[in-house]
Amino acid sequence: MVSIKDTEVVLIEAVQPFDINSLGNLFGGRMLEWMANIGTVAATRFSRAPQSLHTWTGTSS
Repeated sequence: MVSIKDTEVVLIEAVQPFDINSLGNLFGGRMLEWMANIGTVAATRFSRAPQSLHTWTGTSS
């Protein structure tokens, strides 16, 4: 069984000027992008299989 510690991922990103708004705050979408990437890495480690991120629109078709 995979322990939670084995799925730990550390990401260090340099925040660039195009990542922030005029008040100096990081754009939320940029942070969510980083979180999605790290979540995919953690899920891959946990499941020991390739993972992919899918979008959900909240509607059934």
